[in-house]
Amino acid sequence: MTAEEKPMVVKQEDNISLLKSIDMKLDTLIEEIRSLKQALSTGFQPKIEKQEPKWRLSSSGKSEWIFANEDPELAKRLQGDVDRWREIGDYIYRLSEDGQIIRRVKKVGK
Repeated sequence: MTAEEKPMVVKQEDNISLLKSIDMKLDTLIEEIRSLKQALSTGFQPKIEKQEPKWRLSSSGKSEWIFANEDPELAKRLQGDVDRWREIGDYIYRLSEDGQIIRRVKKVGK
């Protein structure tokens, strides 16, 4: 029998220690699952952070733009407006005729 074929000898104490460690980790996971289940059953909705799109400066330097698919929620809001523009916060947003580009310009005095 070669060294590679020799069975690995593990002490019983090592096995018991390993099993106790696994048992503790499982208990922690079960508790976390119960906590999440309780939170979800009460209507809890985890907050999903919306990442701000990276606005690009226009060639004139007077406005910024993004592709509409970078902020589909904003594009949908602008699509519903008759003139495809809306004032939101310190900016005026406008959706291009083809619905592909959103431009924004800072309001005067802001």
